[in-house]
Parts: sequence; structure tokens; C-alpha cells
Amino acid sequence: MHATVKVGENELMFSDTFPGQNHQLGNQVTIRLSTSDPEKSKIYGSLL
Repeated sequence: MHATVKVGENELMFSDTFPGQNHQLGNQVTIRLSTSDPEKSKIYGSLL
């Protein structure tokens, strides 16, 4: 599964493991937030 959702000026991207790829609890889903605003990047980065 790969998906992109646009929220305002930002994008949320989701992906899971590829068929046949090993996975374990905690690594089977990846979520990425993309923004071109440096201030928003700092805020989002501080939430990690």
C-alpha cells in the first residue's frame, strides 16, 4: 500500500512493506510529512 494525502500545503505519505519483504512489529508502516515551510518543519521535527 502506498498513499499520499494532501492537507493544505502539506503532504502525508504512507507506505507498508513490499510483498516478500520481512517485517516485524514496528517497521511495517512508514508515515512521512512533507512541507516546504521551514518553520513548520521545525515544529513537526520537535514533535518526534
